[in-house]
Amino acid sequence: GAQYSASGDGFYFSDCSNVTINRLMADAVGGYCVKVENSQKITIESSVVSLFDKGGFYFGNVNNSVIKNCKVNNDPGVSTYMQGDNGVVFTAGSNHNTIDNLLIQGIKKDGLRINQSTDNKFTGVVIADCQGKAYVEEGEESNRNKFYGLACSGNTSDVNLVQVGADSAVYGLNDKSGNFTAVVSGVATK
Repeated sequence: GAQYSASGDGFYFSDCSNVTINRLMADAVGGYCVKVENSQKITIESSVVSLFDKGGFYFGNVNNSVIKNCKVNNDPGVSTYMQGDNGVVFTAGSNHNTIDNLLIQGIKKDGLRINQSTDNKFTGVVIADCQGKAYVEEGEESNRNKFYGLACSGNTSDVNLVQVGADSAVYGLNDKSGNFTAVVSGVATK
């Protein structure tokens, strides 16, 4: 059986190209369930990551990749070890990625964080029951990240999203109070 490791990542990929991961299940991980760095053309589909300490997916300098039909699930109340700091992180120049049908729920801090990354396209994203913000875009280089359908519910922060890119946008935001906003464009806190 799987053993909890206080420091280790579940699956780590670095300097890779043209890798497909299908129907992965990572559970009870001390670091990130899946950590990918300095890579391109990575496809992760139909996968579930849960009960992690640092986060579900981490992408650092990952480009032209696809994440499709995935679930990031954590329950901070289940274990004092696996608190699930962030659900999904894109950082360090992770650009031109496509994310379709992503569910993030039960995260200790923020559901989705984008830092210093641009031109990522998100379709059909649900972020629920996080103890922080649903979506945070930060860093001077972050811009042109687009969401087409973002639903946020049960997140405890007063703010669902923080967006810093002048050309970033959310088309179709359903926030935690059930309000629907057609377009949130440019720098916004909502």
